[in-house]
Amino acid sequence: MFLLGFGINGKVKAASTSVSGVGVSVIEITPSTLNSEGWLQVSEVVATETGTGNNLALSTAGATATGSSNWPDSSPNYSIDGVAPNSFPHIFHSNENITPFLRIKLAYPSQLDSIKLFGRTDCCSFRDIYNIRLYDSKGILLYSINDLDATASSHSVVAGATAELEAKVRRIEAEHQAQEEREELARQAKREAKIQKFRKNIKPGDDTTDGVVIEVKGNLIKIQTEDSQCTQRDYDGNCRNRVSETVEKWFKRSEVYPRD
Repeated sequence: MFLLGFGINGKVKAASTSVSGVGVSVIEITPSTLNSEGWLQVSEVVATETGTGNNLALSTAGATATGSSNWPDSSPNYSIDGVAPNSFPHIFHSNENITPFLRIKLAYPSQLDSIKLFGRTDCCSFRDIYNIRLYDSKGILLYSINDLDATASSHSVVAGATAELEAKVRRIEAEHQAQEEREELARQAKREAKIQKFRKNIKPGDDTTDGVVIEVKGNLIKIQTEDSQCTQRDYDGNCRNRVSETVEKWFKRSEVYPRD
């Protein structure tokens, strides 16, 4: 999974396509510069999961909310209680107007179709213009969305997917997949080099996946190993009883692997 793009109602800035991650983990909301007072007030955040349509920005869905500060009687938890829109004190309201923020941490990294913000219904709706930052689980910025305007009578604004950003996300996903494949090839090459070095320098006493090396003769390796034999079969030929014993067996050098 990965993040779908946003930006229908705001100005969007995409982060570098070298970003790694598998989805949105943190939604950070700050006041837009168009909010001249600088106070941050949010009554609810809705994060719609791709595919299920579920709202992941709910405390009942495992989301948590924190704020830079808190006006008395208000709380960040009101922004994820599922009640919207709402009035004071049943909202998040910052207790300062210098770099305030509201952060919603989702229960797990998620692919989202949209984010909906609800402002305050009883006062000062001119403040309800927001910027959003979306981060992955490592704290890397995925996208930023500016000037989301919730000042209308609905007291809400939706940031949804755009074709341009979806294309950027597909490129990010492709690069992420390519990076994973490169890392897997590197791991395989490292593993193969280790195996070849082990086979080249194998000697009595070395531990293999089959047992301990007893003797080395050219490309033949004698190993003390466990051998299992069937001592009783039923009428259908199925083994009913097996006995294991320690034996010495010869293996080809190419069949021997080091024990990790």
